[in-house]
Amino acid sequence: MLNYAVLSKKPEHFRNFSGLTLQEFDTINQVLNEKYVTHEQKRLTRTNRKRNIGAGHPFTLNLTDRLLMLLIYYKPYTSSTLLSYLFGISQTNVLKNIRIIEPIIRETLPLPNKEHAKIKK
Repeated sequence: MLNYAVLSKKPEHFRNFSGLTLQEFDTINQVLNEKYVTHEQKRLTRTNRKRNIGAGHPFTLNLTDRLLMLLIYYKPYTSSTLLSYLFGISQTNVLKNIRIIEPIIRETLPLPNKEHAKIKK
């Protein structure tokens, strides 16, 4: 299973997978940890929420591993199926994790825009 502890032992692979050095990643991770608490509180207290706070399953991956997964998703634009295999979670959880932390990371890093709306089926 891929995670920060495993990948950080090989800085060259870490940079190839995520597009960042370990120092850059640690800086962004610190910013994410600071902003995540207020973002999560805002998300959980929205008015159109259907379930009580605390309902549902907790996240399987910690915040650092979720950030790494998001960066790997955007760097080589890996499929959510491959990420689910690499990180040991379901494809649905990959997309859910990315969707939740993506707005916070967009404030710090320039992420490419998704082109889903422009693609015709």
